[in-house]
Amino acid sequence: MSVENYSKLMEKIYDNANEDALLAYWNLIVERNSEKLDYKKTDSEIAVNGKEKNVDGKKFERMKEIDSRLHKRDMTFFYTDFVVEKVIKNGNS
Repeated sequence: MSVENYSKLMEKIYDNANEDALLAYWNLIVERNSEKLDYKKTDSEIAVNGKEKNVDGKKFERMKEIDSRLHKRDMTFFYTDFVVEKVIKNGNS
């Protein structure tokens, strides 16, 4: 999946997910996780929404301890990474 398609997919997931929803997915060859994306709100988005909920623009938090522990326990050798991320909508993490 291209970076552009991954970014669009993550935006759709974010728009439709509940606060604190968890995402879990595998990476086969290409590394993909929300830390690689730039999620900063623009001034126009802030003006339309009326206020900034996420001051730093962060939409997902990678749960590195959980995904690392689960990846070590699985029996699939061909995936390069297992990613667990939490949706952040109101600035909590």
